[in-house]
Amino acid sequence: MSTAAYAAEDTPKEPPVDMECIQQLIRAEKLVEGKVEAEALSEADQEKLYLLLDEADAFCTEGNAKQANKSLAAVRKMVSEAKQ
Repeated sequence: MSTAAYAAEDTPKEPPVDMECIQQLIRAEKLVEGKVEAEALSEADQEKLYLLLDEADAFCTEGNAKQANKSLAAVRKMVSEAKQ
């Protein structure tokens, strides 16, 4: 076996990308940006929302859609409770 073939076998495989998870993340990001542009969120709420979006992004990247959905649900709840 060649060295290149051996090295390729040792590299960890990336989890498959869950496109539904990514689409939900994109929709949530657009909701947040709409509220930010409308100045409907405090800076503290913006920070919390961006952290939740980052968390959801990481979970989507890891292939953990269930945890991503929990983070995105928290985002949607906060956005829906924001002033109009």
